[in-house]
Amino acid sequence: EGADDQHHQDDEPTDQVALLPLPRLFRNLGRPRGKQLAHRRHVVQREVVGSGALRRPGDDMTSVRQLLPSWAPEVPEEPRQRKKRNLIGGLVVLVVLVVGALGFLLFDSGPTEQAKPYAAMSLGHDQARKDLSVPALIAYEEAVSLDPTLAKNKRMRANVERMLSKEAAPEVAETAIDFLGTLVSAAQDEKAKTQLIDLASASKDLAKRQKALAVANEVGLGERVDLLASYTLDLQQGKTCDDRKVAVAELRALGDRRAIPALRKARSRPRGGLGRKRVNTNACLRGAANEAVRHLQSI
Repeated sequence: EGADDQHHQDDEPTDQVALLPLPRLFRNLGRPRGKQLAHRRHVVQREVVGSGALRRPGDDMTSVRQLLPSWAPEVPEEPRQRKKRNLIGGLVVLVVLVVGALGFLLFDSGPTEQAKPYAAMSLGHDQARKDLSVPALIAYEEAVSLDPTLAKNKRMRANVERMLSKEAAPEVAETAIDFLGTLVSAAQDEKAKTQLIDLASASKDLAKRQKALAVANEVGLGERVDLLASYTLDLQQGKTCDDRKVAVAELRALGDRRAIPALRKARSRPRGGLGRKRVNTNACLRGAANEAVRHLQSI
């Protein structure tokens, strides 16, 4: 009976690594230490599996790793397992990217209708900060057209005032005057009305004054402009004789006797001197001015 028990114990699988043949563990001692450890681990693993240590259902390589000595480094995973893991990881990343792209296309449709005016206003501020005045005014116009209450925005009004200053480029000033017209038509802004009327009546800048008058007429403010003052300045500042002659016709059409002194003065505009013959640069309008004076005197 004792012999049978001894025979039965010999058949039981053992977890003792020390029973492995030593020559196999130390066959490659001439190798570098790292390769020695890797080689010894593979040998131990092979001997444990071959010795029948994994005979119970459910045993796997995890049991083998538990049997290995602590000094042995981790066994690299099989190329097939590594390839499978990399493939799964790549598929996960691809799915995330596709879902993100679809979400962007489906849901990122820009600002909502309620947010668009504020987005346009913010864009205008940003463009003005960069001294991109015309794009800023275009953005402001969109904002006010969508939401007239934004016409009171203080930062916007300060930027527009700067764009109407003497230092502003002609293109910027004209675009700013157009924007004043938008403030009047879209928001019935009283401050913009006053600015537009003042510019059209008495601005010393010919281009600004004429542009403001055109815009004032478009938005229904022409009757509130001081046309006598505006056309008198045109008569004085017109670049050519023909331009000034147009101002004579406008003053005549007003039927206001207060225009007579300006018309009389405009009949003669001598230029030259210092050895050059003096020339009347208003010679082309002299006859029209005389006729306008007689017309106004008869009223």
